[in-house]
Amino acid sequence: MSVPEHLWRFPTQAAIASLAKRFCLPNTPEMQDWEWEVADCARIDEFCAAYLSGELTEDERFVLMETLLQSFEELDTPVAKHPAWQTVLELLDRHVELHGRTIWYWSNPGCKNLEDSWRITPFVRSILARHKQLLKPPDELDGATVLWWTFSFEPFFVMADGGEAIPIHGLAVCRYESGKVYRFSCDCGWEVQSDCDFGSVHEALTAPSAQYEIASLRWERCSERLA
Repeated sequence: MSVPEHLWRFPTQAAIASLAKRFCLPNTPEMQDWEWEVADCARIDEFCAAYLSGELTEDERFVLMETLLQSFEELDTPVAKHPAWQTVLELLDRHVELHGRTIWYWSNPGCKNLEDSWRITPFVRSILARHKQLLKPPDELDGATVLWWTFSFEPFFVMADGGEAIPIHGLAVCRYESGKVYRFSCDCGWEVQSDCDFGSVHEALTAPSAQYEIASLRWERCSERLA
């Protein structure tokens, strides 16, 4: 899954080693996705208590949250009925800067049909929708400054690139240093898939498109970038 580069954060070996020792978990070189492989729905309460203890570093809490979410995903019972689930959602909501990548990943924004995604996706996606800064594109796309943007979990349209179908979830009006203005069509990870040039920012925001209804878009302004 494509996660925007400005949200990237990854488990550190030091955090993994510390958590493995704390919880007496295996930690061998062949474990490629340690934070998910050690998930255990029977230890959710123990994992939550450690997260809330105040004894963990940010890196450790980042990794442990991934383990927690995978543990919930593996429950045999409805996720929402577990007494710790609301606590975990509140932690994600409260620490969006730390868990931005995690929220994006488990929200699976490129998945149109939630039945095809993880069980916890609808819950985590609601957090992503509340925090627009996580949906926001990076400062630049293709070397151009982002001025306005909009994002939709429902694709604006689907591009056919050869035999591959690429859902377009993000649109951005951008300006190069030369002054040229473009409207970019992007996938769910803000990778530019196509572009169209315009004579002005206003035109880029209002010019009709054959793929979507321009009047229905809700543009978000990157005010700090419009100076």
